[in-house]
Amino acid sequence: MGEVDGKAKYSTLLKDGQTPQDAVMDEKRREESIRQAGWWVTRWGWAEAWNVRTLGDLVRGGMVQGLARAARGNRQGDTRDSGAR
Repeated sequence: MGEVDGKAKYSTLLKDGQTPQDAVMDEKRREESIRQAGWWVTRWGWAEAWNVRTLGDLVRGGMVQGLARAARGNRQGDTRDSGAR
């Protein structure tokens, strides 16, 4: 799973009453939930998003990490679906 990071989600995209600190903590909780579900999270900024080679390297690296995590889980008796996501 991937997500682009940018300053807007901590400023102009905040919900009514939400502080930048709230947004950061919401992001951390969301990412932890994703990881607990067995997915690997890869992040990049806008500079990387516009560079096809760099973005591809990041996504491929995340896939390798996700597959390695899935393989470790299978060896440790993990019953979650370990397919590449």
